[in-house]
Amino acid sequence: GLHEGVRLNDASGTVPDSVKDLLREILSFQLLQQGLMPRGARHLFDCICAAEKDEPNVQYEVRCTYTQVYNENVYDLLKPNGQEEPLEMKMNTGDRQGFYASGITELKVNTTDDVMGVFMEGAKNRQVSSHALNATSSRSHALFSMVVDKKVWSEEDNTLWVHRGKVTLVDLAGSESVKATKTSGKGLQETQGINTSLLHLSNLIAQLAKEGVEDTKHIPWR
Repeated sequence: GLHEGVRLNDASGTVPDSVKDLLREILSFQLLQQGLMPRGARHLFDCICAAEKDEPNVQYEVRCTYTQVYNENVYDLLKPNGQEEPLEMKMNTGDRQGFYASGITELKVNTTDDVMGVFMEGAKNRQVSSHALNATSSRSHALFSMVVDKKVWSEEDNTLWVHRGKVTLVDLAGSESVKATKTSGKGLQETQGINTSLLHLSNLIAQLAKEGVEDTKHIPWR
């Protein structure tokens, strides 16, 4: 907020243009200082708002999930009190192929503030500890997803069509040197888990970057 000593109106009771310009600059600066997540969420809801005005027969629903990969297991960060049972990974068949986490929590959100509230709540449950190089080191990789359903009602055949998209923001823990971090016991196990998953990811990217069908006949998804 502005300092109490700043006068917002002149003798006529109106707000001077100079003050309006100052407020616009402050707001613009604050928006520029925000990170990718709040800006992305705001842009998403701005687009949804505009689309719903143009297409009255279309509705949108947005849900958030938040997970962490810790010691090669996937955990739901939105479970009450950070319940520590790992999620079971399953694979879809048919049209929707791919891996998914069974029983994952999905929370419906309607605003940017809702998104950030879900994110902050889940962040409390992330695995964090200290070592020789970092007092608050993330011990897991985190994935925050926004799932968007576009529901379109077709009057021609009385059918509700649902189109689904998903945006996932990933926070990778950095690779670590055991010698430099001086970890042992539980910390050593965490470091090994972090480095192992980063190695698998780098192998996957390297394989995808190769040219030619013969070079990419096996992609190490996991």
